[in-house]
Amino acid sequence: MPSGTSCTMFLPNKRTSAVIGLALLLVIGSGAILISDGQESDYGEYPPIETATQNPPVDDVGTYRILASNDIDVNSTGNNDDIFSVTSQSVDLRTYKVDRPLLRLDERTYTVDQTTEFAQLTDGFREALYTEYQVTTDDTWISYDEAEVTDLVHIGQSRPVNESIMTGDDNLLFAEIEGRGGTIPVRNAEFIYEKEGGTFQGVTVLNPSNAEVYEGEFTDYTELNQDVVRSTFINTSNDLSIVPAAGYGNNSARYDVQGATAEGYWQDEVEVVHDHYADVARMDEGALYDDYWLVNPDQVNITTVFDYRTTTPEDYSSSEQCSYVSGDETLTGTDTKYEEWEIIESSSVMSLQNDNEYYVTENDQNILTIDNPQSGRLGLYSDVLIGLELTYGVDSTCPGNSWEKTKKVSAASAFHDPSYYTIEAADATDLTIDAYLVENAFRDEIYFDIIGDQRPEKNPLGSIELKANEECIERGALFCKERAHQDQYKIHSPWIFLSQSLYDRVEHRRDGSAQWVRTSVKHDETPNLHRDYMDAAGYRTSASNTLGVKPTMQDQAQIYEGINLGENVIDTGGDVQLYRTVGSQLSQPVSELEDIEITATDVFGNDVPIGEVHRITVEPTRIVSDLNTTTYEVTGTLEHSETDDPVPNREIIIDGESVHRTTTNSDGEFTQMVSENVSTVDVRFEGDPLREDFDTHYGESSTKVWTGKVALNIVRMPIGYLHAMISNLLVFINWIALGLFLVWWMKYRD
Repeated sequence: MPSGTSCTMFLPNKRTSAVIGLALLLVIGSGAILISDGQESDYGEYPPIETATQNPPVDDVGTYRILASNDIDVNSTGNNDDIFSVTSQSVDLRTYKVDRPLLRLDERTYTVDQTTEFAQLTDGFREALYTEYQVTTDDTWISYDEAEVTDLVHIGQSRPVNESIMTGDDNLLFAEIEGRGGTIPVRNAEFIYEKEGGTFQGVTVLNPSNAEVYEGEFTDYTELNQDVVRSTFINTSNDLSIVPAAGYGNNSARYDVQGATAEGYWQDEVEVVHDHYADVARMDEGALYDDYWLVNPDQVNITTVFDYRTTTPEDYSSSEQCSYVSGDETLTGTDTKYEEWEIIESSSVMSLQNDNEYYVTENDQNILTIDNPQSGRLGLYSDVLIGLELTYGVDSTCPGNSWEKTKKVSAASAFHDPSYYTIEAADATDLTIDAYLVENAFRDEIYFDIIGDQRPEKNPLGSIELKANEECIERGALFCKERAHQDQYKIHSPWIFLSQSLYDRVEHRRDGSAQWVRTSVKHDETPNLHRDYMDAAGYRTSASNTLGVKPTMQDQAQIYEGINLGENVIDTGGDVQLYRTVGSQLSQPVSELEDIEITATDVFGNDVPIGEVHRITVEPTRIVSDLNTTTYEVTGTLEHSETDDPVPNREIIIDGESVHRTTTNSDGEFTQMVSENVSTVDVRFEGDPLREDFDTHYGESSTKVWTGKVALNIVRMPIGYLHAMISNLLVFINWIALGLFLVWWMKYRD
């Protein structure tokens, strides 16, 4: 042992010996091993959007909180009894590996109370950027009899209800109104579910004379934000600059500010412009995704924020001695140098540059419209020019020294950033969409085949819809005046759009003072300014049909990297899976679908090209297969399951320890050698791809074949269990003996 090192032997006491013995017995006897798989998340970690993480969390309560997905949501309704507890599906669930739904804002109208309550529980989204979105600001109602109700939708209840007749006090009932999109609330209604033969037929209101339909006042989302900019930043006095806060608890400005000076005659420079800044607040129609804005290629209205304040330089004077001769005497006097300032004019110009074109707005305007914007850099320019009249000279008591002149001078502040933002002006015209109506023995299905690059900066697909079975809904004297399709199947792409508040306070800056003013989510106070962000969830289907997405049955087209909109935004997932083929089982036979019309739009509402509609009948198949246990050769036949006709030239997958692929011959037969170590072999035919041009399409089928090793293992299994049990018992007895020895040794070692 090295010098200076000591060693103390640990001698356990009786209790410690027993604990150690028991621990060793448990560890060795059970063979338990703790293993860390070391796997990373399936979706990875990606840096958050810088501009989104700058947005402060919102904790105020009000109607406009539903526009702030960066608010701090409550975790449950436990402490909020007045929050409606409805099912996730009922509030238009858009989710991806999360257990909290997002509330769709561009389809269903909510009362002020409902909006305020839902805003505390979840975040709001829009399916597309062209859909109108209105925020209620005042609750008013009309009688149910006066409203032209065309349909009713019951989405949930605020408490458990067991009665057969439900009331609007406990349930959330919504109505579709003639000539108006979406649904609006109904109150004071008693209603029942109508069923016929076990099939749901609709909702019937039993007291139409007492029930009421919502007719509240609204604020348009886009106009709201424009009014915020005008009232907060644009229509301010010349001596005031209003600067957004950097974030909650951060007493600094969100934007860098700058100023400008004018040059005097007696003075070098005087400050005239202060706290000048400029930024792009939002784009309509457009949304921010990571490091670019996705905008409508037809037109985009860009809302800018900028402000500045001016101060008139203080009058200047300084005196020095002068002398003059009077008769025979030399006398002294005073020369007073002075400057007097007056601001006589001011102007401000905000301009944006895109594709070598400049778009300019002047004097108290904050929105610039760009027709046919081009993908690339968006330059931001903000210029402030202040014109001053400077009167300067000398006022002297010395004769002949006094003089005065006037000239015009200027102070200019220029905020110039030629690479401020990147915009991607994209529609989905490079996509082609085919529809497949598939009829087979077990189920009828519909699939949409999307051909092309589906990344949003290339082709931001919004939704696809199939309409069928056109009927006359309004007849004239001789002809049908209006026709409409009775069956609709619609699927939405993963893209969704969430708005966030850009600030929760602004700073009022004046000469010699600065005051923080908190903005609000209440509709009757100064509201926050909002910006839209693009995110993605899973595919979503319209609530009126059974259309779904089966990723395991589709060709995966692309993976698009997921993003994080901030720690307080409900996470919609990581990577976005974009499939080439989407669809699912139909709720009615394909043979009943006539007068088919397919339409598709991008997220801006622009039409997407539609290809062909294919009607395909899929014939059923079966695999008859056997395994030679001597040669381990799998042989079999792929045949029509009803006619026994062979199916030639189809790929068969044989999975026995390793995966083999072989092709049926002209008689539908196949042969494949497998490993002699396998006990079971899976044999399957995955079915003909719908997009392949076969004369006849055949459906999937599979079977299993077994070797004799399975029976042998079954026979040997009890013997194996008995052998293992005896071995474990001997180990257990050995450890008991060792434990008794340790106890005896501790007792008698002295």
